[in-house]
Amino acid sequence: MTTQGTMTPNRHDRRHPDELPEWITKTQLSNYLQISLRQCEILVKAGRLPKPLRLLSHPRWKKSELIAFLDGLAAADAAEQGGTEQ
Repeated sequence: MTTQGTMTPNRHDRRHPDELPEWITKTQLSNYLQISLRQCEILVKAGRLPKPLRLLSHPRWKKSELIAFLDGLAAADAAEQGGTEQ
């Protein structure tokens, strides 16, 4: 029998954006989006994620800008899906 304290989060457990720090590391971003670190890099290069700021040579995303960007992508995807259905 597994108790609540010993359960590990599964792939579908996503943190609420309020639980993220103000400046998000690549590791935190990959955990939040449930993708690999390499996939984060690929998505940034493809323009599917915003480019990070470099703070002391380390990539960081500002939480408010990242959430706004992701919300914009979700709205664009929803509009695109709504326009293709007849």
